[in-house]
Amino acid sequence: MHSGNAKKDKPQSGFLGNLTASQEHKLKEAHLTLLKTIGRAPLDAKVGIYVKDDQPQGKSLFSFGDNSKSTPEECLSDFKEACGDLPTKTVLSAFGQAARFDHPDALMLRFLRARKWNTAKALVQLGHTLHWRGRVSHIDQVLERGEEFYIKKEKNAGFAEQFTSGKVCLHGHDKHNRPIVNVTVCKHDPKAQTDEEMELFTIYLIETVRLALTNEVSTAVVVFNLEGFGLSNMDYHVVKFLLGCFEQYYPECLGILFIHKAPWVFSGIWSIIKGWIDPVVASKIQFTKKSSDLLKAIDSNQLLDYLGGTSPYKYKYIEPKEGENAYLSKTEERDQLFEKRREMYAKFEDLTLQWVLTKDAKESEELRVQRDELAAELTKQYWVLDPYVRARSISDRDGTLGEFHVELQSGNIAQPTL
Repeated sequence: MHSGNAKKDKPQSGFLGNLTASQEHKLKEAHLTLLKTIGRAPLDAKVGIYVKDDQPQGKSLFSFGDNSKSTPEECLSDFKEACGDLPTKTVLSAFGQAARFDHPDALMLRFLRARKWNTAKALVQLGHTLHWRGRVSHIDQVLERGEEFYIKKEKNAGFAEQFTSGKVCLHGHDKHNRPIVNVTVCKHDPKAQTDEEMELFTIYLIETVRLALTNEVSTAVVVFNLEGFGLSNMDYHVVKFLLGCFEQYYPECLGILFIHKAPWVFSGIWSIIKGWIDPVVASKIQFTKKSSDLLKAIDSNQLLDYLGGTSPYKYKYIEPKEGENAYLSKTEERDQLFEKRREMYAKFEDLTLQWVLTKDAKESEELRVQRDELAAELTKQYWVLDPYVRARSISDRDGTLGEFHVELQSGNIAQPTL
């Protein structure tokens, strides 16, 4: 939605709209395993169009590494094991809920890229993530409850502290249209909330920021402002949890993480933290000292003034408004929308299975186009469903999310046609 100086980049290799033949093959393999898991594809089914892997000869497309291989059967077994106690019949719906408004391929590609196109490893990571979302963190419940529940009904003081302190805000975008999360670390008091409250807030924040992403702009920027930072602000637990989320449960969602104006005392802390960081995440961390360093990546009018920019934005917490979550109580309408979504996903499954199994290149391309069209319809349908499953956030109320999605601008969620 942004204009001005923001760049409109051509998709990189490995992203929607720019897959090599080998990458598309691995995407098909991953989807086929998912369909086998729920009994929608024969256990002996294989991708119809053979594409020679770009690894050295003798390596399986499911290869785990230099000294081991995984067969499709082993991959299926490992994926099921990673899903834990998720009922088999719910695995696909869990995948769809994790994708939310994304093209399902975009979600699968995140895991494939994160695991360097090793299909088996990508699927194991996906399985662990689906289990974590459904059985450990209960993401859907967290989003449905939202700020209104945790701040006004449950009166969770530690959760509320994260919003009222102004330590974190979502504002602006960089020169590649990526949303920016601004963190003022000196405002954080590790004793003001429990570890569990920080984990809840971290999950809630990441899921809110995800609403600002699109299939075209799939990563976010984080600016950790360490000006005024002291040892009393250091919270090793939250840092470790956040890094784990980036690596395991939200792969390929971080574009760049700026550590800005780190004082000398942070050097000892960094020597500890860097040992926890996955190499992929580590490659996205940049240390900056001056505003001019940030301005290389972020236009001045998108950078907060205390960081050296000219944005007039001032964070102020706006409390939940009466009636803003009225749609959450309309369970009959919500159930009808869910049923419609299930029907759409069933059709998407059918197209996916045909796309994966066909041996005809022309038919494969035609089916891919049909899948993309249906995925676009699923995205539109999600925005109709959104107010029935997600409580509004500060980023809805202050208009921030509306800057990234027209569907989230005030007044654009009309009474749905069921």
